[in-house]
Amino acid sequence: MKALVSSCVVLPCTFKYPAQQQPSDRIRAIWHMKNKWDDIIFHKDQTRVLDNFKGRTKLLGSLGSSNCTLEIDE
Repeated sequence: MKALVSSCVVLPCTFKYPAQQQPSDRIRAIWHMKNKWDDIIFHKDQTRVLDNFKGRTKLLGSLGSSNCTLEIDE
């Protein structure tokens, strides 16, 4: 996705869990760079996030509602 430098971007995202419904406290959201599983841009544990994205990403969606929408600032 392309965006203007210094702008805020919202990436809409929904998901379906293939098995029985999971409790929302067992669902984790992890966003990473395309084709680079180790380049994490969002994780609840900020120590795992790339330095360039630390403090700039926020989960807007509710995982319990199958929504993993992400906001990236600047």
